[in-house]
Amino acid sequence: MPEVREKAHRHHVLFCKSTHNIFEPAKKLRSNPSLIIPMRLEDHNALHHEVSQVPILSMHAAQKVLELYQANPECHIESVTNLIDSYSTVAKMDGLDIIEKQIATVAVNALFAQLPFIKRGLLLPSNEINLLVA
Repeated sequence: MPEVREKAHRHHVLFCKSTHNIFEPAKKLRSNPSLIIPMRLEDHNALHHEVSQVPILSMHAAQKVLELYQANPECHIESVTNLIDSYSTVAKMDGLDIIEKQIATVAVNALFAQLPFIKRGLLLPSNEINLLVA
């Protein structure tokens, strides 16, 4: 009998689309293929129920994240973790005002809150399986 594969639902780690497509640095981050996660529908819906949105950064802060971020095309989990690290670094940078830093911190929390859902619902390429056990 042929194997039945579950349909992948594309989860954009940076959402909502309407806010993250406002200016180029945020749009480039949102559209990065490493940050578009193939997920099971149930887990994708649960993620959006738990995390309503990822706050949009200022153009200056988003440009800094874009400069720092290192995607891993081989591993979605590592790509999301690297994005969290980039946002965390920007949240502590000199040159941003207090509101920009607070928004970046809230965004870090929203990104971090997605990880359990992504790990559970990721329709896995074989090279990501070991990261879920760790």
